[in-house]
Amino acid sequence: MQSITKAAKAQHHWIPAFSSAELIVYWQGCICGWDLAHAVGNVDLSLHDWDVDFAVWCSYKYLNSGPGGIGGLFVHEKWDDRNLPKYGGWWGHELATRFDMPPTFSPTRGAQGFQQSNPSVLCVAALDGSLQVFKDAGMMASLRARSVRLTAYLEKKLTSSAHYIPPHEVASRYPAGAAGVKPAFTIITPSDPESRGSQLSLKFLPLDEGLMMNVYRGLKSFGVVADERKPDVIRLAPTALYNTSEDCDRAAHALEETFKTLL
Repeated sequence: MQSITKAAKAQHHWIPAFSSAELIVYWQGCICGWDLAHAVGNVDLSLHDWDVDFAVWCSYKYLNSGPGGIGGLFVHEKWDDRNLPKYGGWWGHELATRFDMPPTFSPTRGAQGFQQSNPSVLCVAALDGSLQVFKDAGMMASLRARSVRLTAYLEKKLTSSAHYIPPHEVASRYPAGAAGVKPAFTIITPSDPESRGSQLSLKFLPLDEGLMMNVYRGLKSFGVVADERKPDVIRLAPTALYNTSEDCDRAAHALEETFKTLL
């Protein structure tokens, strides 16, 4: 069997969603690992029910534990009785005999058996505080519902701009090497709410002319914190846990005002 790590949930520009049936068909015969860096804390995940073999993620993005935050690992229980290769550490040894220092390694069942050593207390504390906020907010079901509404609201504000170009019109209106065209933008994130998380990626046109960085600086001057991805993409993430529709209004207004300086 092949072992494949697939970063389908961690695209830099958009987050595709796959059904369990699609996963089974597409990865039939493969042991498949998933990079969930942009998914955990962002969209609903049912890794056990989806029969995911294993998955990894960080906690500094949507889980808000800060740079250098602790990582996460899921290993499906179907692998508990398999003697899988692992870079074993004493913290992954079963608790009952861990401090006896036996000559043979007896791993804890599940993801805990892959631990190397005890985690950083400060990292755990930061993550624990963040998870408590998620709990107080109703966890992912309520947050995801609000995320869908908030992202759709921002999308509507952006697509109503006179500077917005629908994706299917980009090739004809902004062909490669075209001269004399006005600055504009399109959205490369899927419009289907079920095929994305709380993020919209804006691509600025014409391409490869440095327009994106000018827009990025303009947004920043209005107090809008975005994320630039060279050469032409800016990511806006209306996060349900702490952003509001007023934030979306401010971002859209800042973008309009910035375009006035580009024309």
